[in-house]
Amino acid sequence: MGVDPRASTQIVIWEGERRRWRSGYWDGRIFTGVSNMTGSYLYGFRLNTDEKGARYLTYTPLNSSEKVRFQIGWDGYERQFKWNEGEKQWIRTQEEPYGVCEIYNKCGAFAECSSATSQSTNCACVKGFEPKEWDNWSKGVWSDGCKRMTPLEAERNNNSNSSSEVSVEEDGFWELKWRKLPDFAHLVNPENGDDCESNCLEERNCTAYANVNGIGCLIWLGELIDIQHFENGGNTLYIRLAHTELGKVKMTL
Repeated sequence: MGVDPRASTQIVIWEGERRRWRSGYWDGRIFTGVSNMTGSYLYGFRLNTDEKGARYLTYTPLNSSEKVRFQIGWDGYERQFKWNEGEKQWIRTQEEPYGVCEIYNKCGAFAECSSATSQSTNCACVKGFEPKEWDNWSKGVWSDGCKRMTPLEAERNNNSNSSSEVSVEEDGFWELKWRKLPDFAHLVNPENGDDCESNCLEERNCTAYANVNGIGCLIWLGELIDIQHFENGGNTLYIRLAHTELGKVKMTL
């Protein structure tokens, strides 16, 4: 278990070189991918920078008399314990990954995992995408992920006849609320981050963006990995889609 410093810092559990779980991005108050963390509660984490520019996290209990410890177990679970003086034992207060959707990238690229009880399955392709392998998907094997149904503007332009006068409609974005944002984000330079949507549109490989309080503008290039749909909390993600996929009415899931 350690800190991945790319974009905005997040905690990662690795199994060998393979990711097993990640906390989502640190916004200065909470880790945005941990659904039971809310801004209304004060946590003891703090992001520090040393004299060489390296970043590291520290944890200080809000009550200085409390004894708290973190543990990464042989089974790949991270746990937090608090000492109970009356019972003279360590009490577990937190564990990650705690559910089926917490396992890293369970549903593959361009798909999302939901643990809502109303869902018949945990995995679903995001708007504008369909399963890469329908046969596997129907059997509950989701690791292949999803593929785009309609090419983006740049690809359609490349495939069209250069002498044609027919214009290609500009791409747009579909809003997804209450999401754990995908892994491997790129943090846009603050002076260019006022219009996050434009930053994404200007980059032909940009597939999504999010503007997060405490972090700024995040964009994703290529596949979207490890998305989770929360019942509440999380952030809003904007998925880049071809104009025809957006329809006439903007909808929010």
